[in-house]
Amino acid sequence: MSITDYVGDAWYVTDDLREDGTDIDRLMAERSAESTRALQEHFETRFFEVCEASQTDAAANLINGFPHRIASAEASGVFSLDHLIAMRLAFQKANVPDEGNVFICDGTVEATLNGLVTITHDVSPFGQKILEEGMSRGMRFIMNLFGWNIITSNRLAQGTFSDGTTSITNGVANVFMNVLDDQTKPIMQAWRRMPKAEGERNKDRARDEFLTRSRYGFGTQRLDTLGILVTDSTKY
Repeated sequence: MSITDYVGDAWYVTDDLREDGTDIDRLMAERSAESTRALQEHFETRFFEVCEASQTDAAANLINGFPHRIASAEASGVFSLDHLIAMRLAFQKANVPDEGNVFICDGTVEATLNGLVTITHDVSPFGQKILEEGMSRGMRFIMNLFGWNIITSNRLAQGTFSDGTTSITNGVANVFMNVLDDQTKPIMQAWRRMPKAEGERNKDRARDEFLTRSRYGFGTQRLDTLGILVTDSTKY
């Protein structure tokens, strides 16, 4: 692996704004929080890009004879429960631990799962909970399906992806991985410089300037504990 990302953010507050504006201290606090959020989002986005790029596109990425890259062959390229079953089997054949398996998916996958709930006159407490609140809260699912703890994310890699048999133009690369411990995680990361905020007075421009900088990188550690499911990013 190598340090590849040099990410920062900079902003300033002029004296004129302090004199003429209102609620400046509150706005400055909110701007600092937005800077932190943006850095976190960039980190997450880059992580998922590395997950997808770690595999060979237009190939099944077989491990012990079972594919770790699947492009949905369902109508419109939507998600199916069969995908969870197939990747579960692929992980088992690769001798991946049963614990610590997670599936990070796009919101369209949750929408498909929500649509699988049938409304009847006698809805179970579990079904009622889903009907009231949906499958996820706080970007995390309320359940485990076929051994997968399911999490939603809007930062997954998008583009034209294939498994060598099916190609999806408007695709999103949903990610399967094992995170039981540092030895099973498929992707490793290293910080050369943790996000550090600095500020100084620019008297020539009559303003206070603020700067945050960071350096980090990712690398592929294991391919047997990584799976990619390509679905359409708009259909459900």
